Amino acid sequence: MAIALILILLGFLLSLIGGIWGLVLAFQDSVLWGVLYLLVPFASLVFVIKKWGNPAVKKSFFLGLLGVAIAIFGAFLGGRMIPDTLIVAPDLTGAIPVPNVTMTPTDPTSTPIQPVPAIPPPPVAPTAAASPAVPAIAAPVIPNQSYDYRESMLVGYAAFEQKDYQTALINFKRAAQARPADSYAVKAIQNTQAVLQQAQ
Repeated sequence: MAIALILILLGFLLSLIGGIWGLVLAFQDSVLWGVLYLLVPFASLVFVIKKWGNPAVKKSFFLGLLGVAIAIFGAFLGGRMIPDTLIVAPDLTGAIPVPNVTMTPTDPTSTPIQPVPAIPPPPVAPTAAASPAVPAIAAPVIPNQSYDYRESMLVGYAAFEQKDYQTALINFKRAAQARPADSYAVKAIQNTQAVLQQAQ
């Protein structure tokens, strides 16, 4: 990396010396050529072509050209010497996936309350502005309304964990409305109703 930097600096220095030398030669020829060389784009190239017979003009031109070539080679060498560990790929994984939550249906003759699996909190708390299409969590179940099964189950589990059993029951009923006779939704409703009856 240090060699590449030295080559770039050396090339820049040689190019600068060649340019200043050419400018001095242009002013020595005439003030007009000197001003044009300094201020007008490509006037320096026209000056070199017109005064090509002068050996000093040739040397200044080739010195500047050599400096540019060395600087380009140094930049190329420096680009190849960057270690791969410095190149970090962006994280394109997107949002954290929500794990699948399952409840195992049990025999109706067993104990009426089954433990509800814990749901980790979502990475970003949803707000009303962020998801206007989602109905309010505590709103009652509306007949013939279409609900998202997975979302309703997740909200129901989260509410059950927070001991908000009314909200949990509403969302489990929404899930059951989305998938009638789904064993997980039915069992979740039974568990929640049992807890509510015990609380009364």
